[in-house]
Amino acid sequence: MLPLRSLVRLIQRMVAAHGERTTIPRGSTLVAGGRSGYDETELSPTMAYDLRYYAPHFARSTHAEILRLLGEIGRRHSLHCEIREVPHRPGVDPSTWIADEAAERELYEQDFRPRAAVLKHRTGESVRKLLRSNSGGYFVAGTVAITKNGQIEWLASHATPFPQYNQDPTLGFLKALLEHGPQLLEQLTPPVLKGAPELRIIDAFISAGSLVGEYHREVKVGRHRVQRPEEEIDRRKSIDLVCKNAQETWILEAKTKLNYEALGEVLTYGGLYAAEHPDELVKLGIVCAALDEDILEACKARRVTVFQVMGDTVAIQA
Repeated sequence: MLPLRSLVRLIQRMVAAHGERTTIPRGSTLVAGGRSGYDETELSPTMAYDLRYYAPHFARSTHAEILRLLGEIGRRHSLHCEIREVPHRPGVDPSTWIADEAAERELYEQDFRPRAAVLKHRTGESVRKLLRSNSGGYFVAGTVAITKNGQIEWLASHATPFPQYNQDPTLGFLKALLEHGPQLLEQLTPPVLKGAPELRIIDAFISAGSLVGEYHREVKVGRHRVQRPEEEIDRRKSIDLVCKNAQETWILEAKTKLNYEALGEVLTYGGLYAAEHPDELVKLGIVCAALDEDILEACKARRVTVFQVMGDTVAIQA
């Protein structure tokens, strides 16, 4: 099969053909077994990747092959794979499955849409084109993704196929991964240096491990939905980041600099979330890179914790 360097060059050309240029970092090190996010620095030995399979693939034979390859990859390279089952039912054709569209829509909005900028940078295609049909349907079931710290970093798709290994892009990716190991995952997820700075601030904050819990991005709150014959349009407000554990739930807004907008948003969104989840202990926080002392005092007076991201560390202003 192809040497890794040749495979990476092929991937770069395919991404560039979609209108994006990917820069592959040189000299990075990757060891499987840990969890972290990414930032603008090279990967350290403690930063590792996981895989996530949204099961099942609509074709039962392909589903079985995906599971076989994931098992072999786990044994050979010690890579962990999360199997996230999508509700489904047997198809009219006994060799197929039919995924529940409402469940696919929820997974799309929860896992993929918040990572749209990152995924477009790395695949050259919009998430909508990769996972939705022209008529508005969803194609999440059957997707295999690379994750870090629970966040989607890349997904196997027609935008970056591996035809030397298999005509099916997912099977091709898994067979290439089986041959080349975790180094391939590093090459597929170069740092994203362009785009919204808040995105990088959030990733650095998650990587620092200041809060323990399960993270969710762009969590919807409020009641503004518009129902149209063809689909429902969700115009509810979006919380930048929610971190939830057994004891408490953090509502977090991110800005490059602490400002009035961040304080107003977190107070509003926190109130809406608390009203919808009365059994949870809700805490409020703002994640930022630069402080404003006057607004910091206003935050403290309203029990809003400020998390200042400074490179790889986070200073907590409570």
